[in-house]
Amino acid sequence: MGATPSQTRLRVINLIPNATFLTLTLDNDAPVVTGLGFQQTTGYIQVTGGTREFKVSVDSNPTNIIDVSDTIIIGSDNTYVVSGPVEATNSVLLIDTQLFVPNGGTFDIRMLNVASGSVSVDLYLTPPGTDLTATGPTVAGVTFGNVSAFTAVTTGSYEIRATPSGTKEVIYDTGVISFGDKTFSGGDYLRHGQQQARRRRSAQHRQQRDRAGLSEPRSPSSSCSTRPRSAR
Repeated sequence: MGATPSQTRLRVINLIPNATFLTLTLDNDAPVVTGLGFQQTTGYIQVTGGTREFKVSVDSNPTNIIDVSDTIIIGSDNTYVVSGPVEATNSVLLIDTQLFVPNGGTFDIRMLNVASGSVSVDLYLTPPGTDLTATGPTVAGVTFGNVSAFTAVTTGSYEIRATPSGTKEVIYDTGVISFGDKTFSGGDYLRHGQQQARRRRSAQHRQQRDRAGLSEPRSPSSSCSTRPRSAR
């Protein structure tokens, strides 16, 4: 059985390519996150739920580049994604709880398109080297600012490629990535000018695990988290 969160928690992903770091403040409290670099992800941080004012600034500049209100559901885990260049920054709050535990032998994947001005994007998970003309997308038609539903995929190693929707033109290729059993993964697609960045976040569901023991190891190019999910 997946555990239901007893705390209200938030993690933050920085996808602002032309700033050194960001700071996130909720309402007029002390900053929740400071010094978060590009393509970095925090661990889950306990926060107060309800309607909160999200204020984001960068590089110690006192001017907020984002100042919006959003609702954090009490007793939920959430991911706050900040993306795009400083002059046109966007943000989205994703709820991470109330997600089903994948069946044995599968993992779940979803995709968020945060590429400002991008076309709709298809995502392919295939055995390495598969000819895309011979297969359909795993996740199709994700437009800017939208996130797909989770899709179940058989556990294994895959090459992940993104294309403009309805085409086979590869605009990003991760190479081969291995996915564990009963994990969930989220992909954020970001493009700014000639720069393309694609982050993969994966998390392993472990049943009957104490929430206080959850850890979140990270590397510059990817992050990994573990959290409970609701049972099917």
